[in-house]
Amino acid sequence: YWHNPYAAFLLPGAVIGIGLILQRRRPWSAVGWLSTPICTAGIVFSSSRATMAALVVAWLLVVAFGVRGAKNALRVGGLLAATAAVILVLPGPPFFPHYSAPWSATQARASSGETLSQNGEYRTQFWRSAVQVAVHRPWVGSGFHELADASALYTPFGWARSPQAHNGYLQAFSDGGVLLGLPFLGAVLIALWWGLRRLLSGIRTRAGPIDVLDCSIAVALLALLAHSAVDFDWSH
Repeated sequence: YWHNPYAAFLLPGAVIGIGLILQRRRPWSAVGWLSTPICTAGIVFSSSRATMAALVVAWLLVVAFGVRGAKNALRVGGLLAATAAVILVLPGPPFFPHYSAPWSATQARASSGETLSQNGEYRTQFWRSAVQVAVHRPWVGSGFHELADASALYTPFGWARSPQAHNGYLQAFSDGGVLLGLPFLGAVLIALWWGLRRLLSGIRTRAGPIDVLDCSIAVALLALLAHSAVDFDWSH
């Protein structure tokens, strides 16, 4: 129901699709040609600026690791062209009765005063609220999505309130204390270790070319873990 997690859940399809295309294994490359343009278009339409930034970084990493030779460079060029075409064509006829610019949602948020600096200030208050609740209720936290009510006891009156900490790691400790936070953090560290290991093994392949699909899967995972530090993806 919220644009940021919606965009985050499209992120793997947009990133791993590049690996499928550059890996050149049929029929999976066809899946990449579908998933990357459509998922990227969804991210652009969502107006989620954090996800768009994560997507750009992830794309650059996968392309840097996977483009070896003229054929792969041509595939990336074709993919960019196809993605741009989908982004421009989807928000109009025959899919919708009237055409809207792909970036209209982002412009609407900016014109309503929802700037990056304002969002940053709110998120900083949410994070500090989550820390205060976790400090004052260290063992079991405040309860599921009770951050707004609990934080009012420990933080200044004028601060923004939200049941979501907009940081999945802090949310685990504020909602469930160390009883939830430590196992959750341990699971995340295992996933982070797996992603970094898979990325390094894909880059350092000795026999043959770089495994770009492994790299794209690892980069997608790391991008999701990074995005969950600024929004509430884990709550879903």
